[in-house]
Amino acid sequence: MTLAEIGEEVVVCRACDLHKQRIYPVVGRGPEKVRLMIVGDWLSAGEEGGLPPGQLFGVEQDRMLARMLSAINLPVEEVFIGNVIKCAVPAIVQPQAVHVQSCVSYLRRQIVALAPEAILAMGMVAARVILEKSQPLSRLRGRFHDFEAAPGVRIPVLATYHPTYLLQNPEMKAATWADLQLLARQLGLIPQK
Repeated sequence: MTLAEIGEEVVVCRACDLHKQRIYPVVGRGPEKVRLMIVGDWLSAGEEGGLPPGQLFGVEQDRMLARMLSAINLPVEEVFIGNVIKCAVPAIVQPQAVHVQSCVSYLRRQIVALAPEAILAMGMVAARVILEKSQPLSRLRGRFHDFEAAPGVRIPVLATYHPTYLLQNPEMKAATWADLQLLARQLGLIPQK
């Protein structure tokens, strides 16, 4: 199945009640051949519900992510960026486990279609869904984990903080920078220590 076919399914999805409050579907963005896939939690439209089309994590969050990628010499255009939850929803809506379960098959199929060299799981929901672990993000970050995309196909996954969290907790930027350097070494973007 191609990314485009998965995207077509996402656009018409009615698997859970989030579609009733959906501002727009968030399929993800990026080329079909990537070294890195970034997965966030979900796109929240802010207090007023207004959100320019094309956002993946949010206006400021997308800018921050682009700066983060630039800092490790990885153009944002060469990365696939998506979310666990495939609906952009108003800020008053807090996705629940049932919504995650409705979306997780889309995410898993996207991972298989992309077959990236590595996955960066940004945020607690993304980390827990991909790694199938319930530990806090602070205990999952800082090292690579294996994700079995298909029988015999393992992809290294690095968990770190979501840009939304970093905007609210700037003191966590240093830990995230350490994670990004680990990722850059994994991808051969900077020399190994």
